Amino acid sequence: MVRLNTFFAHLLYRLFSCDGKTCGDKTGSGGGAVTCNSFQAPNYLEKTCFACVDGGSECCLDTTCGVPWDSRERGALCGPGFINKDENTPCSDCSDDGADCCTAKTCATGKTTGAGVSAVTCGNYFVTKPGTTLCTDCFEDDTECCALKTCSDKTGSGGGAVTCGSNFIYKSASQEHTGSQWNTSDDTSGTTGTCWQAYLPNYPNCSGYASAGYTCVGKYCAAVNPGGTPSRCAIQQPPGYNVDDHTGKCTDPLACSTCANNGDECCIPIQNCAYTWNSWSTCQPGATHVAVPGDGSGIESEQKCTDACRGSDGSITAGLSCVWTAATASSPYQCEYIISAMQERSPMTTIEPQGGGTACPEDERRSCKLDVSVYLFFLR
Repeated sequence: MVRLNTFFAHLLYRLFSCDGKTCGDKTGSGGGAVTCNSFQAPNYLEKTCFACVDGGSECCLDTTCGVPWDSRERGALCGPGFINKDENTPCSDCSDDGADCCTAKTCATGKTTGAGVSAVTCGNYFVTKPGTTLCTDCFEDDTECCALKTCSDKTGSGGGAVTCGSNFIYKSASQEHTGSQWNTSDDTSGTTGTCWQAYLPNYPNCSGYASAGYTCVGKYCAAVNPGGTPSRCAIQQPPGYNVDDHTGKCTDPLACSTCANNGDECCIPIQNCAYTWNSWSTCQPGATHVAVPGDGSGIESEQKCTDACRGSDGSITAGLSCVWTAATASSPYQCEYIISAMQERSPMTTIEPQGGGTACPEDERRSCKLDVSVYLFFLR
């Protein structure tokens, strides 16, 4: 109705006025066009005006983020890294993602909730970056707003490495970080693959994380090589990251929370193996041989007893002895046949070695003598 009344007012003015002032000629005699300020757009140069003042509503339209009054038929748009200003905010260029209509997200204002905007929070393994840091996704514990603390950079900003003293060695990325404990064994086959992490509020259309193999704690879920569609419901983390069972997040294998010098997050104490020996096993023969009886001659029978200890090549078998003894009342002559045997013992480990400490010994074996039997040779 207001525009209609204005139209008729302009029409009546043109009918009954002779000076012919317009927005393009504010004096009606070549005095120049009405000028508009930076937050206005010209409203048709041929339009008739009464006062024809610069910046006036007759010839200038206020431009806002919701109504830019240009060739676009929409307001200014703000992308993922920005927060929309009120549509009634005056603007000069009114461009998409422009400063007039869009406020760049920062780590201090980039977290959007139902209650408004707030600062991005970072967990124990991170240092919060300055609030003025720009961010696009502005996720918690993400590299945009949170600097990861590691054993090689204990402040997350080039503050130097954690120090391990002479009684410690540095942990390496090949030593798996599982939950809050380090697995220092060589077997890391269970952690090969890619770790995926999801902050559940960012994926309202995704569900069934646990059934896809994720470990979920609070609003976070993480898994190595999960099922389902991780590319649509989670964020892929850098190579080598593992699942932290205590937080439900993917963690750098050498990330640390306290990052203390000589602490167990980054340093392994050098520990020698501690052990005691178990008892020796029962002496067990390695083989059994049968002696050849004598032929009636004492000398020859003794020789036969000795020959029983010889191998096919005529040499005495290692560890074997055959002893010819004098006759007794019940046995005129006898040959004692003794063979080398073995017994074993193993260490009982009480403290496993770590950090390059002395290794535990292997099982031990030693020779022992066993009287296998007594063979009697009666002379004929």
